[in-house]
Amino acid sequence: MALNKAIELNESGLTVDYWRITHVIVDRITPGITAVIHGYANEALRRAGKGPVTRFREDLVVQGDEVAVIGTDAPRLADLYGVLKQRFAEFTDAEDRLEIRGP
Repeated sequence: MALNKAIELNESGLTVDYWRITHVIVDRITPGITAVIHGYANEALRRAGKGPVTRFREDLVVQGDEVAVIGTDAPRLADLYGVLKQRFAEFTDAEDRLEIRGP
């Protein structure tokens, strides 16, 4: 899964269209979940194996009541993307994209 939303980077004129959670760190002690979001120029280049061009300005950190809803046993990416869309205005109207494994 990923999000499709054109976001200009630092008023540079460079637009990143494809945003993907690339790392999820689950802390069962605190408890909390940290997700790292990377931006790719577009979906086609990501599928072609090209690397990200940027990391989102901050990590998604989920704690408290949100963790109670998502859980720390096996947090679903769809739930983390939902929190991302709720928390950051940049992603409020982003389109959900399914990632299908394979070539």
